[in-house]
Amino acid sequence: IDIVLLTAPFGVIYANAQAILRLTFKRIQFLILSIGFTIANLIIVFISTLIFKPEIVLLFQLHLVVWIIFGFLSLWYIREWIIFPKRPLVSRKMISYGVPMGLITLIGVVQPFVERIVVNQEVNLEALGLYAAAAKISLLVTLIVGAFQSAFSPFLMSSYQSENVIKSYNFLLKLYMIGLSCVVLTLAAYGDSILLLMGGEKYIKGAIVIFPVALSIFIKSIGIIIGTGIILSNKTYLKLIIYIISLFISISMMIIFGGTYGIVGIAFGTIVGNLVMLILEAYFGQVLWPMQWEFLVVPVMIILTSILGYWLTSVGSGTVFELASLIFALSILLLVSLSIFNKDEKNLLMSYLLKKSESLKV
Repeated sequence: IDIVLLTAPFGVIYANAQAILRLTFKRIQFLILSIGFTIANLIIVFISTLIFKPEIVLLFQLHLVVWIIFGFLSLWYIREWIIFPKRPLVSRKMISYGVPMGLITLIGVVQPFVERIVVNQEVNLEALGLYAAAAKISLLVTLIVGAFQSAFSPFLMSSYQSENVIKSYNFLLKLYMIGLSCVVLTLAAYGDSILLLMGGEKYIKGAIVIFPVALSIFIKSIGIIIGTGIILSNKTYLKLIIYIISLFISISMMIIFGGTYGIVGIAFGTIVGNLVMLILEAYFGQVLWPMQWEFLVVPVMIILTSILGYWLTSVGSGTVFELASLIFALSILLLVSLSIFNKDEKNLLMSYLLKKSESLKV
């Protein structure tokens, strides 16, 4: 627990740097931090388990080293924005907007550490290692989320006042959910194989939570799009309240289900908390900044991904069978996904695919 708490300051620096780089359109640095951090975590799982074959404590010690490295790298990337004014020049409006966003960033950094503390308290230290290793495999989903967020945020701020821009937003929402769902289902099918490769037999029991954790990230990330009304209305204090409520619900569910169902109960708690966050963000975002979102596609994709992902985790192992099951699940996903696109969106997709096919022929 001491090691976990030591990572918090570096996590705060890292998260704030991501926010600054995203808002200032520094996409390359943003992606280096996002993708580099995920890859580094996968590497330490591999090194600490297959090469050294250590106790679980070394995994967290190496994790702390990664946080320190990326904490200092984050400081370097945002050094031009770090100033010490002689007198306070920040307006009240900026404080009312920035302070809640800063606290939201802090909550986002603290939440993974809280999850690990709850695992340690409600289950045991061995389960903590299993959960941490499996959660790092699920971080592969954040690569897609980070890449999308770095592109969508500038697009949102530059286009939200345009006429009929909601058509583009709905189209992006559908494409985003379909693409991310494919990644989540792939992890559901091959998460155990990836964990076995990266972590070895010692951590293979943790594979059971790879899909639930990936699903919770998927659910939370949808709010990036349909919860934008809160940001556009500058009511960031409301977003902070939503984050606090969802964190409280997550911790409560983890405590309730963790003691009975182990690390699966912990993962289920994160899903419930992120579902509450998504619902509240969608509702208040629509109240504060009404837009014609096609909300129905969201529960359809979440339910479909949940059913197919659960099935993929329970079909058993075997390379050929896993591949056949994944292809079958992705086929169902894509067939259902076709029904959520309207005629104009289908025509747009077809024209894009035709142009791509023609360029490949050339």
